Amino acid sequence: MESEHEENKEVYARFGLAVYFAQLTEYSLMTLMVASRLSQRGQMTHSEVHSLMQRASRKTLGILIRDLKRQIVVPGTLKRLKRSWDGH
Repeated sequence: MESEHEENKEVYARFGLAVYFAQLTEYSLMTLMVASRLSQRGQMTHSEVHSLMQRASRKTLGILIRDLKRQIVVPGTLKRLKRSWDGH
């Protein structure tokens, strides 16, 4: 019984870590989106930044990625690196 309990703890711990990293990635993409807008506009108020973050937080990861692709240019070197990373 103890062995099963330990296995369950391990599964839940790994799941929690995976969810944490997924949320961290999502938040990083939201921050990148806002930073990109800031660099395009020059200045934004705190409430504008907050509003952009709130709108971004309601988007799915796929929609965030799609919007970022439209908003920023990813150099070819990074695209190749991503393809290389995906293969591992």
